[in-house]
Amino acid sequence: MKVVPFPNPMLKMQSEDVDPKNEPDFLKLIDDMAKTMYQEEGVGLAAIQVGIPKNFFVYDDSEEQNNPRVLCNPVVVSQSDVMVESEEGCLSFPGIYFPVSRPESAVIEGLDEKGEPLHFEAEGFLARLLQHEIDHLNGVVILDRATPAVRKQIMREYYMGK
Repeated sequence: MKVVPFPNPMLKMQSEDVDPKNEPDFLKLIDDMAKTMYQEEGVGLAAIQVGIPKNFFVYDDSEEQNNPRVLCNPVVVSQSDVMVESEEGCLSFPGIYFPVSRPESAVIEGLDEKGEPLHFEAEGFLARLLQHEIDHLNGVVILDRATPAVRKQIMREYYMGK
């Protein structure tokens, strides 16, 4: 699997909901995505980032990077009013990192790989990771979260580095 790089227009697409119970070869797809995520040294990878416009992503927030999980059809139920700025990167923007402001915590619901309901009350790094990947499923890339000045600087660096 290859990660779709920015500015591929696919990254701006809205993903379609997935039915994990009726998706052919879904577990193999999840496994392949997790392998790609680890190979690229990421902590999350949305299906749209590998050219699949389906509403799910794999992620691993463990220290050991050996506990891949999946979240299908995620919905942000609520978010903290407290915003935290932290440096973020993205596999679709290799080598680019910049400050992104996100809610400190979020309540998120979705389905696991078997179609069973999941409910997260995430904060800190996990909240940031989940919100980043949910953005991808909604056609939002980290560049959309940058200030105009930072966006201009990043675009210059991104295209000069290519």
